[in-house]
Amino acid sequence: MVALVTSQLATSGTVLGITDRVRRAGFQGVRPRSPADAALGMRTVGASAAPKQSRKAHRGTQRCLSMVVRAAGSGGMNLVFVGAEMAPWSKTGGLGDVLGGLPPAMAANGHRVMVISPRYDQYKDAWDTSVVSEIKVVDKYERVRYFHCYKRGVDRVFVDHPCFLEKVRGKTKEKIYGPDAGTDYEDNQQRFSLLCQAALE
Repeated sequence: MVALVTSQLATSGTVLGITDRVRRAGFQGVRPRSPADAALGMRTVGASAAPKQSRKAHRGTQRCLSMVVRAAGSGGMNLVFVGAEMAPWSKTGGLGDVLGGLPPAMAANGHRVMVISPRYDQYKDAWDTSVVSEIKVVDKYERVRYFHCYKRGVDRVFVDHPCFLEKVRGKTKEKIYGPDAGTDYEDNQQRFSLLCQAALE
């Protein structure tokens, strides 16, 4: 998002009320070194160090670049998280906690968020989307189905394939990556390649 705003500032004279004069002179008396630094520097100064009186004075004529970043995204970004585990459905450690907690926090900030994870069990709250896709992994084609649920402002998509279901049943613990702690399944590379390819579909 910042790269988009940076390229707009470098090529155009006016971006949402920020004129070429303001871009050259800097923001609030701070002179940037380059157009890229201008975008990032003006955003930082405008968002954190600008006095409240100056913000009120500039509200009608000029906008802080922190507002430009939000306006360019038109209501937030589209974010997709892909991971082998997602709490509370599947969790062996910190990754499951992150994919269970971070996406709802991002959705609460106005972003559209989707999390894609394998379907290791028969999740009661996930419904079959009736979408079937054929994905080439190594030298053969595999058919996957997608299950979906919407919780806490996040679209949760589960990739369904026998390679995920046959290895793990019930409470996952360390069974996601291997039968015992420290031991991996031999086909982990193919299983998680399938997950990545299915996420791209």
